[in-house]
Amino acid sequence: MKFTLAVSALMVMIIGSLLVFGDQAVPQILYRIAFFVGLSTFASFLLTSGSFEVRFQSDKFVWAFRLFTLFLGLSPFLLLVASGWAGYRGFSSWLRGASACIAFVGMAGVFASLLVPRFIRRRAQ
Repeated sequence: MKFTLAVSALMVMIIGSLLVFGDQAVPQILYRIAFFVGLSTFASFLLTSGSFEVRFQSDKFVWAFRLFTLFLGLSPFLLLVASGWAGYRGFSSWLRGASACIAFVGMAGVFASLLVPRFIRRRAQ
């Protein structure tokens, strides 16, 4: 599970850097490849089982570790957003709409991952 999280985080960074360059510098075939590689990485994340636990000690740099752990936890959803965005840029057919839907599902996952724990903590108090 740790390996698939690391691979999905790496793919988010690679696809994200590909998306930052712009339309003129990157040919459309790279966007299409990024779309399919991102979806296959997400599928491999779903097919593996396992979990991870992180414990923090009070330290000066604990905020950096928490930010990194938050990025690792959100990396599957961020991978959906990045691959959906790459597919939207790469395709001009009906797959463009499907890519936009995939990016929307990824954004919904990001927002749910950030907001649902806060609502649970408020209700528990």
